[in-house]
Order: sequence, then structure tokens, then C-alpha cells
Amino acid sequence: MSKRFKDFFQKGLKCIRKSRKLNDDPYILSKNVKALVNQGNITDAVVKIRSYSRNVLCTVAWNHIIDYCMNSGKVSLGLKYFNEMKKRAHFPNAQTFTILLHGFSKNIQYPKSVSHALYIYKSLCSSKYIDRLSIIHTNAILQVCALSKQPQIAFEIFWKISDNNLVADTITYTILFNIMSYKNMDMDISNLRKKMLKQVIESWKNKRFIVDESLVCSISRSFFRGKNFEDCDFIFTLIELFFGVKRLEPPLKRNKDIFGDDIDLSQSSLFSNNIRIGNKGLNIILLTCLLLKKEYLGVKYWDIIISNYDFVPDSNNCYNYFRLFLRTELKSNIDKKIDDIIQKYNNLNLDSVLFYMKACSKNKTFHDYIIAKIILKNSLQLKIKINIHIVDLFVEIATYIGSKNVILELFNILQKLNFESLTSLTNIKDKCERQNAILAKDRIYYNIIKYSKYFTENEYKYIQILKKL
Repeated sequence: MSKRFKDFFQKGLKCIRKSRKLNDDPYILSKNVKALVNQGNITDAVVKIRSYSRNVLCTVAWNHIIDYCMNSGKVSLGLKYFNEMKKRAHFPNAQTFTILLHGFSKNIQYPKSVSHALYIYKSLCSSKYIDRLSIIHTNAILQVCALSKQPQIAFEIFWKISDNNLVADTITYTILFNIMSYKNMDMDISNLRKKMLKQVIESWKNKRFIVDESLVCSISRSFFRGKNFEDCDFIFTLIELFFGVKRLEPPLKRNKDIFGDDIDLSQSSLFSNNIRIGNKGLNIILLTCLLLKKEYLGVKYWDIIISNYDFVPDSNNCYNYFRLFLRTELKSNIDKKIDDIIQKYNNLNLDSVLFYMKACSKNKTFHDYIIAKIILKNSLQLKIKINIHIVDLFVEIATYIGSKNVILELFNILQKLNFESLTSLTNIKDKCERQNAILAKDRIYYNIIKYSKYFTENEYKYIQILKKL
């Protein structure tokens, strides 16, 4: 063996030993495994962990593998590696359980997500792992129950929180109030909602945790359930209590009728600093006014909040405001009102136009058609490059109304569009997207052709051209 080859061999051996020594450090190993996982190279990542599992603590490295599997929808594979991790005597830490529980909530369609999640949470509550249990895990299992529509199990877990020396936080209550807003829930939530709202107010009053806008909106949505007028009206009291936005009308129901003498909401200013209202809070107010059919009140709230609070209304806010405005005596100015708001807040782009069309297509009322029509006209004037899906939704809304005037209006708008460009598949590479675009084009044709009786001969020929594109 030549000296040169010997030197080369020794250097190679030295590099291997150095690499081995580096990977003997759990941090370096987990970092290298994460790099492989980020590249989607799961096989090499697992092989690497297995080769070091006897001498190195690999829990964090295994966590990266399990996290990748759960985020990729490979639940069975994630559970397989979780079991392998335990067999190799690498005990799961708190983060392992968090990854698994969050993973089940992301993959709720997986057949055994709920049963697996409950089994893991039960294991966490056992004496073996109780020191690793935190409110983060409880919130994760509650989210699994919420998404799988298992309210009874969720509240059973909630009532046992104190038994595990845990304290519910903002996220806990947000999830539970979201559950209470579900329709067709086989539970009487009236007393439950009252009890939990008292807990939130007391905790907020005593500064045990921070109440945020998301929690206030979750509480408010639970009062939408059943569409009871007095319950919906109480939302304005909640808005005043938490956000400091004064009620504009006296309540339909006294606070004492809801809470008894336990809490005096008239002293709400003494509870804490008000929470800053934002887009979510404004939306709750507008939806409440729509449910109560108090359109004038919604317009007043809009003016007060937009003038006094420093935030820009989003597309959802604007859509609900347009719905309110259309029900008032001022509806003849709706074109100008929408124009003014779009120009003022510059909130019209491809994404927002698609949002408006989707929002209007949910109810498909005549008011929804008016909003969709004005938005589409504005987008054409602003030369926004709309896509076939926007046109598909607009046609669906218009043909659902189906009156002669609406159909003829629809046809006039369609004539301004470049359908050859709209239906082109040249720039669509994804196979699924191409198929969706073809289906959208076909729906447009079949929705319009149903009303061919309203068209002249030339207009009918134009519609037939759509079929051939």
C-alpha cells in the first residue's frame, strides 16, 4: 500500500470518526435529521436515527420524523415511528404528545383519529407521564373533539382539568365556546354557557388570564345558536363589556335575567382594560344586526367603529356591511357606496373578488346578486385579471335568481369578457386545476343555456361558442 493511499485512507477514517462523534451529540443528530426531513428524505432520516439509537438520546430526532408524517397526512406512518421510538427505549417527551395530538386534529378524517387521540391523552394523564401533561395537550385534545363533533367528550375532559392540576386558558375557552356554537348539538347549552361565561368574566376581572378578540367572538357566536332574539341582543352587551363599544339601544333582556346577582355588567368599566376591537369583532356586530334585522343599527356601528378605531375593514366586513346597507332605505346608492369603500380601502384584488363571489354564492339572494354584479363590474373597470372560477360563481348566483332582467344583465356582462383567455389551459400545469377549470367552463355553459328562451338568435349563437371553447 503506497504512502499516498495510506494518508488518504487515514484522512477518510478520521472524517468518518469525526462525523460519528458529531452525530453522537443529540442536538447535532436532531439537526441533521430535520435537514433530511425538510428535503422530504424520510427514509434516510429514519436510517440515520436507527444507526445511532443505541448510544444517543434520539427523542427530539424522532419528534421531527413524527411531525413530518402527521403534517403530511401519513398518520399510520407517524404512529408506526412513535411505537418504534418507544420500543427502542426513547421515551416520548411533552413535545411528542403535542405533535401527535395536533396531528390528529389536522387529520380528523383519518378513521381512528379520535380514538387514538383519546388513548394518547389518557396515557398522558396516567402516573407514568403525568409530569409531562400541560394545558397545551388538553387544548389539543379539545380541538380534536371540536372538529369531530364530540361535545360531550370535550366537556368531560374540561371538567377534569383541575384534577390534573391544570388551569384553563384563553385557548381552552375559545375552543369550548366554538363547540357551543355548533348546530344540532344534543346538549342544553343555556346553563353551561352561563356558567362558563361567568368563569371567563371572573378570570378576566381578576387578571388570571388575558381575554382576546378571538375568545370574545367565540362567546358571541355561541349566542347566535337558535337565533333567539334576546340571546342575539345580549351580544351587544358583551361587545360593550369586552371591547368598550357602547350599546346604541337598551337591551331586550336584563343582564340579571341571564346572570342573576353574581355579576353586575353595569360596572364593566371597572373590570379591566378593554380589548382592542378588530375585523373579527366588527364582523360579529354586523352579523348580529343582520340576524336581528336591525340594519340601521349595523350602519351606525360601522360608522362609529371605522371612525374611532384604527383598523382597515377586510372583505368579510365589507360584504356584511353591503348586505346591511342593501336592506336600508339608502339601497339605491349601493353602487356608489361599494365604489367609495373599494376606493377608500383599496381592498379589491383577485383574491378579494373571489371571496365576494364565494360569499354571495352561499345564500344567492337578490341582494347577493347585486353585490356580486357591482364587484365584478368594478373588477373589470380596474382591469383585474379575473379567472374562470369567479365567472362560474357569478353565473351560478345570477341563474339561481333566474329572472329575465337578471339573465339579460348577466349576458351583457359576459359579452365584455374574453372567454378564449378565461378558458385557456396553457398556463395551468396542475392536472387537478386543469380539470376544475374545464368543469367550471362546462357549468357556465349549462347554467346559461337553461335560459335560452330569453336570448335572440345571435345571442344564442354566442352562447353556443362557449361550448366549443
